[in-house]
Amino acid sequence: MSVISEITAKDLEAIEQLREAVRDH
Repeated sequence: MSVISEITAKDLEAIEQLREAVRDH
Protein backbone atom coordinates (compact mmCIF):
# COMPACT_ATOMS: atom_id res chain seq x y z
CA MET A 1 0.00 0.00 0.00
CA SER A 2 2.79 2.42 0.89
CA VAL A 3 4.42 1.94 -2.51
CA ILE A 4 1.14 2.65 -4.30
CA SER A 5 0.53 5.75 -2.21
CA GLU A 6 4.02 7.03 -3.05
CA ILE A 7 3.48 6.47 -6.77
CA THR A 8 0.09 8.18 -6.69
CA ALA A 9 1.59 11.11 -4.79
CA LYS A 10 4.29 11.52 -7.45
CA ASP A 11 1.67 11.27 -10.19
CA LEU A 12 -0.47 13.90 -8.47
CA GLU A 13 2.52 16.24 -8.22
CA ALA A 14 3.30 15.72 -11.92
CA ILE A 15 -0.33 16.41 -12.83
CA GLU A 16 -0.32 19.61 -10.77
CA GLN A 17 2.86 20.77 -12.51
CA LEU A 18 1.30 20.04 -15.92
CA ARG A 19 -1.82 22.00 -14.95
CA GLU A 20 0.32 24.96 -13.86
CA ALA A 21 2.22 24.80 -17.17
CA VAL A 22 -1.07 24.88 -19.08
CA ARG A 23 -2.22 27.89 -17.04
CA ASP A 24 1.03 29.69 -17.87
CA HIS A 25 0.32 29.16 -21.57
